[in-house]
Amino acid sequence: MAGKVPLLCLHASPGSSRSYSAFLPLMAAQRPVLAADTPGYGLSDPPPSQPGIEDYAEAMIALADSLKLRKIDVLGNHTSSSTALEIAIRRPDLVRRIVLNSALVYTPAEVVALRQSEAGFAGLTFDKAADKVSVDWPRMRTMLRDMSEEDAWAFFWEVNRNPTRSIWGYEASFTYDAGVALPRVTQPILVVSPNDVLRAPSLRAKALIRKGDVMEVPWSAGTFTTHAADMARIIGQFLDAA
Repeated sequence: MAGKVPLLCLHASPGSSRSYSAFLPLMAAQRPVLAADTPGYGLSDPPPSQPGIEDYAEAMIALADSLKLRKIDVLGNHTSSSTALEIAIRRPDLVRRIVLNSALVYTPAEVVALRQSEAGFAGLTFDKAADKVSVDWPRMRTMLRDMSEEDAWAFFWEVNRNPTRSIWGYEASFTYDAGVALPRVTQPILVVSPNDVLRAPSLRAKALIRKGDVMEVPWSAGTFTTHAADMARIIGQFLDAA
C-alpha cells in the first residue's frame, strides 16, 4: 500500500458517504481511501444557496488541499460522476485517475423526463416528507433488498436526512453537460456501467473518453453493497494499471 495514491469516494445524491460502508474496508485493504459528505448532505454543512456541480467540485478540491493531498484518484457515483469530471478538469495536477459508476451523458429529452420524475423532491417541507415516509420506506426497502433491514433503514434516513435539500444533487447534475466535459478530461477514466436505467447514458461516454473505457457489468443494483468486492477488484486493477 505504501506510495499508493489515495482514492476519494463521492456519494450519489441524495445520500451520504454511508453508502460506501461495505466498500470502504475492502478498498482500504489496497490503498488509502476516504469518503466525503458533499455540501448539504450527510454531516456536511450546507452552502447558503443551492450549489452546482462546479461548487461541489470546489468543495472537494478544498478538502483535498486541506488534507495536503498532492495526488488523488476520484470515484464518482451517479450524480457525483459529474463532480468527479469537474474536479479533474479544474485540477489536472491533483487528479491522477477517475472511476465513474455510470456516466450521465443525457440527451435533452432525457433531462426533461428526469426533471419530471424527480419533481416530487422539489419544494419538500419536513411535514410533507414525514407524510411520505409510509410510502417511501417500502419502496426503498424493495430497492435495497440486498441489504439487511437495519442497514437499509439507516440508508433510508441518510437519503431523507434533510428533504428540503434532496433535489440539490439532481438539479446540479441535470444542468451539467457531461458530454461536453468528458472530452476535456485528460486523465484515464473507467466508467462502470451496471445494467440499469443509466446504461444508455453511460455507453455514450465510450465515444467521448480520450483515455479509458466503459465496462459493462451484469448486475442492476447493489453496486457498492452486494457487489462491493467486485467493485473493489475492478477499481483496484484500474488504479494499479501502468
